[in-house]
Amino acid sequence: VRAQVRDQVRDQVRDQVRAQVGDQVGDQVWAQVWDQVWDQVVAQVWDQVWASKMEFNYFPDYGSVRDYGWVSFYDFFTKIGVINHDKYNQFKKVLLSGIYDMIQLEGFCIVSNMPNHIERASNRLHSETGPAIQFRDGYELYYWKGVGIPSKWIKEKDKITREEIIGETNAEKRRCLMEILGVEKFAHLLGIKQIDTDVDQNSNKAILYRTKEKDTILKEHIHYARVVCPSTQREYFLCVPNTITNIWDAIGWSFSKTKDTYKPVIET
Repeated sequence: VRAQVRDQVRDQVRDQVRAQVGDQVGDQVWAQVWDQVWDQVVAQVWDQVWASKMEFNYFPDYGSVRDYGWVSFYDFFTKIGVINHDKYNQFKKVLLSGIYDMIQLEGFCIVSNMPNHIERASNRLHSETGPAIQFRDGYELYYWKGVGIPSKWIKEKDKITREEIIGETNAEKRRCLMEILGVEKFAHLLGIKQIDTDVDQNSNKAILYRTKEKDTILKEHIHYARVVCPSTQREYFLCVPNTITNIWDAIGWSFSKTKDTYKPVIET
């Protein structure tokens, strides 16, 4: 269906119009709805199926939320009277019945409806009090400013431990955890003390910390650099080698440089 509709539009509409409409509609729908959710859903489903030794059937190429981009693109040309493709119209009707995804098997399909609850902030999946996405059967996904996070960080944030913070190696997720807990509680749980500080070129304070106690597994102190991203103004706690005792060495290390070679003229 898509190939036939595409050929009709290509014959009747200039490439320039197609590019403009496609960029504004298709890319935005794909990026916002699909990219944020698909990887997390597939990862969770795959882990459950693999653990159960069940047969895994992949989701189809067509008949899911992935199709909203190109369907909305050609819907524009349907509305202005350029095309009126019967099979496309039927496919759009099926898609708009509320299909999120499906597994197509011989003789029948397993269909998942669209989520019944979605929360966003600044056009990103986000909820401070519960799931950002929830399906009718109770399946939930949690997000903080567009970053997928464990449900515990929202539902049981009072039970978050020092070990969980240390064990989180993803800088974006650790930033989310710091924002959820608040800087003071985050620092308190880590049990850190300041060993060096300075102000960067944008007048943001940068601080190097060391844990007061040695890590029970590593048998060493852990060092963190608290820095502010010059482009987003987001604050990060970066884990750095415990041989570093200077904040500029810590910042330089995050760019694979030293304090002597890390000398940006302008940071944006």
